[in-house]
Amino acid sequence: MSGKYGSYSCLPSGFDKHITGILLQSGGKAELLSGLHFNFVLCSVDAGIDIGSVQRMWMTFNEVNTYGIALLMYGKAYATGSLDVTCTTVEASMGIQFGASGQYVSNGDYGIHGCSSLSFGISGEQCLGALGICSDECVSVGVGDIEIGLLVDYTNQGGLDFGITNESCNKHCP
Repeated sequence: MSGKYGSYSCLPSGFDKHITGILLQSGGKAELLSGLHFNFVLCSVDAGIDIGSVQRMWMTFNEVNTYGIALLMYGKAYATGSLDVTCTTVEASMGIQFGASGQYVSNGDYGIHGCSSLSFGISGEQCLGALGICSDECVSVGVGDIEIGLLVDYTNQGGLDFGITNESCNKHCP
């Protein structure tokens, strides 16, 4: 459904196959440090820090109505360094996310869900060439994004539950 109706991801249940209620979502992103670029004699460095949030409120109309609200806040710091003399590039990033959501069902059920996650990644690329004359033939090595997080759930039916995840908070839907 997210492809058909826009870029919504993590749709609440009731919206996964058809629209059965109201879904309001907003978000924003800001660059705290944008476009930091340092060009030294032998190397150059680009870096930045982004922060943002996504807010969501929804209500589903089924046999019982569900009311929900959610907030996801995130930040990411990144840096790229290039050494043109050896045709080498190294990239690193680190991200943090905090999310919370709650829902109430008109039959009396309710739940509160929370998440915090940390991710980091590093990669490098070495291309053929030297002294600033670099080819497109390159070898890349990276660890990808390594993610770890903590989940907290409370429902009036199941009580309190904690968990550890290897995914970022934006992959844990309310």
